[in-house]
Amino acid sequence: LDRVVTAPPAFAGTLAFFPVEDGRLEAFDVVSGTPAWTAEAAAATTPATGDGLVFVAGQDRLTALRQDSGQVVWRLPFSAALAVPLVWDNGWLVAADTAGTLFAFRATDGELIWRQELGVGVHAAPALAADRVYVPLEDGRVQALDVSTGAKKWERHLGGPPNDMVAL
Repeated sequence: LDRVVTAPPAFAGTLAFFPVEDGRLEAFDVVSGTPAWTAEAAAATTPATGDGLVFVAGQDRLTALRQDSGQVVWRLPFSAALAVPLVWDNGWLVAADTAGTLFAFRATDGELIWRQELGVGVHAAPALAADRVYVPLEDGRVQALDVSTGAKKWERHLGGPPNDMVAL
């Protein structure tokens, strides 16, 4: 790369997506090492990938780009600072801001489906499995939310703030 990388890359298949200076996202084929495309999409954190899209959270918007071409699929205003990188799973895009709010978007078109005030900051990236979103909180709790509504299903207190989780 001839530019400074501003956040860790994301990967999908044989493509790597590098957030670089000047508000751009550069895609590279990792097999051949050749550039695939460059698009205007400033990333504050590691992008997320899924549904043939790459999702980028900038300082004032969320952007979804086609993985194969970098073409913009949707953009929407989003000025909240993220606590953790975006998470994609099974058609859902989840964002957690530093104020302790969790947002769930339909990944294909960016429609906000629900938002949930958690009352405390998110400590690590949420994990999705089946019909649940598992959220590790800074106060040592894990909350399980219904993925389609954001309603709390249960919570458990752990011995300290939980880190990244694998939900199965």
